[in-house]
Amino acid sequence: MNPPHHATNHPLILVIAMFAAFLTPASADTLPPLTRDRIPHTVPELYAGFDPDKEPLEVRVVKEHEQEGVVVRLLTYTVGTFKGTKSLMGAWYAFPKGARKLPAVLQMHGGGQRAQSETVIAWAKNGYAAMAINWGGRRMDGQPDGEKGTDWGAVDATQTGHNTHYQSCMPDAKTLDDFESPRNNNWFLILLAAKRAVSFLQQQPEVDPARIGATGHSMGGTLTVMLAGSDSRIKAAAPSCGGAGSAPEELRARPGNAARRKNTSKIWADLIDENVYLKHITCPIIYFGPQNDFNGLIDELFMNWPAVPSKTVAYAIAKHLNHRHDLATSFVDVLWFEQHLKGTLTLPHTPAISATLSPQPKVVVTPDRSADVVKVDIFYSQDPNGQFRFYRTADSKRIGGTWQAECSLFSSEMPLFVLANVHYPFPKVKVTGPPWNKNPGKNYLLSTRLLMFESPELVAAKVQATDKVERLVERDFSTLQDWYELEHNNAEARQIVTRKVKDPKWRGPDGATLAVDVQDTRGGSLVLTFEFNSYSQYGGDKSSGDFYAVLPFKASSEWQRLTVRLSDLKPFGPHPRRPQIGDVKLPDNWQTLCMLSITARLNANGQKMGAGRFDDQRKLRNLRWEGGAYPKTILMPGSHVALDPEAYARQFESQIRKSIELGNQEQ
Repeated sequence: MNPPHHATNHPLILVIAMFAAFLTPASADTLPPLTRDRIPHTVPELYAGFDPDKEPLEVRVVKEHEQEGVVVRLLTYTVGTFKGTKSLMGAWYAFPKGARKLPAVLQMHGGGQRAQSETVIAWAKNGYAAMAINWGGRRMDGQPDGEKGTDWGAVDATQTGHNTHYQSCMPDAKTLDDFESPRNNNWFLILLAAKRAVSFLQQQPEVDPARIGATGHSMGGTLTVMLAGSDSRIKAAAPSCGGAGSAPEELRARPGNAARRKNTSKIWADLIDENVYLKHITCPIIYFGPQNDFNGLIDELFMNWPAVPSKTVAYAIAKHLNHRHDLATSFVDVLWFEQHLKGTLTLPHTPAISATLSPQPKVVVTPDRSADVVKVDIFYSQDPNGQFRFYRTADSKRIGGTWQAECSLFSSEMPLFVLANVHYPFPKVKVTGPPWNKNPGKNYLLSTRLLMFESPELVAAKVQATDKVERLVERDFSTLQDWYELEHNNAEARQIVTRKVKDPKWRGPDGATLAVDVQDTRGGSLVLTFEFNSYSQYGGDKSSGDFYAVLPFKASSEWQRLTVRLSDLKPFGPHPRRPQIGDVKLPDNWQTLCMLSITARLNANGQKMGAGRFDDQRKLRNLRWEGGAYPKTILMPGSHVALDPEAYARQFESQIRKSIELGNQEQ
């Protein structure tokens, strides 16, 4: 065991330590030599040569303080010696003062982030010992000037210095091996650091070594999956927005899918890809993330996770969001560890979901503990692109212990995706979060798996397409069921966002005007932003870009009609990920509109736009399309689906009438 000790500033000791590190022979390296003809073939083989308990951790406490009954330490420990030089990991560690034999949580930050003291303090307040490792190498909050934190030494697993090697196993000056090797990959090195962190936790008197969990966000979610799949000491895991795995071939075969470019390295696929780690996870694991996450892609998640051998697998998928959580999902990791590390509660099982296809898809959701259910939301979509897919909320009914709904489809030539969220009252356990997300909501949710039916299945089942277009996008903004909201408590920055306009049902006709009614006795403006052809999902020949329109209105107690035409849109300046946006021309129609947001103020092209406050005093109603004509072909990512002439004529006539009615509505 290596209990933490405090740093010494004696100059002679420091000089000796520096020369000792410099003179460490290569033969003292932590990992055994590897040759190109003896590459491991499996995950267990890859880590077989690494014993995380063998070498001293050489823990150095940089500083320590107490707050609100919690002991907080900033420290470093040795990951190992690589290419003759030691690698050091910085970390925050916290625990309730005087505690013994607590469950512990290892937290791993996301890409571009750093270990934060607030995170481990929150876990400690919830009755855990907690450690957050600073694998990215950024300076940690509270790190004293002149004090070294994370230092990878002769290798580099950071984004700032070696970002290429999360997807590569090829050699360079900062890798372990001089040939293609899994040990050259950044994920491998960070996992060694995480395994050493588990060893650190097991050696602390505050920790029960048999009750250690792992969690992390984004890239930290990926690390959580990889650690749980390669280290049996992890007894529960909760990855957030990462760890879904790469796209299987059946997903890549779907036209319009959101799969990332395939890594062609067999070594990477066999030994680094999360998919192979998923097959080794036996501890209870819950994935929590949103429907539209760019990193934890939802289709990959539900295609890959059936391979997890654990008997306890759960999901909590927040509606409509991207790379963040709502209140109903943001504390499920705490509840998970309360059950599987503390034993203080028992959560319901993953709700069951099934569907019959003919003549119209009918969905049945069967939750565990149905008597405790607050509500069930059943979502469905025909969009093949999982990243930007809009999930409609079906009209569901409770029948006994089940919730059932029918899905109205546009066409059997587009796939179908169905999932549901089951909401339960938050258990009577006192928990807290970090300052930016301190208190849980009244409910939490658990999700079903995602049902996926490809187009040939729908055609073979002779599914009837009964859906029709709708000009009224949103009548009542009171529930925001089809939107997500940001900065609710900041009236100048508050924003509501929807992908509803991407669905063919609510998509804008060619040449149409977008209109909305506003009521605000203070006056001001609405600022609308529009995102077209995100990530070129409709093809590189279609216009892409982010645009905005500022719609001023007078102070009045009357409803006022505000309108936007395509010609009113103005482009944002160059986008950091898509610099061509600054020069893009206006789209020819609304067909590739992917996302719409409404706010009061906006910074665009270096200028502040808009005025007023977007709070409860500002009322909105009847967001709708006026005028224009619906195209005969529905543009979808990767495909074009044509309506039959009779269906097109019926929809066109009915929506023209509705357009006239909405346009003549009393304001």
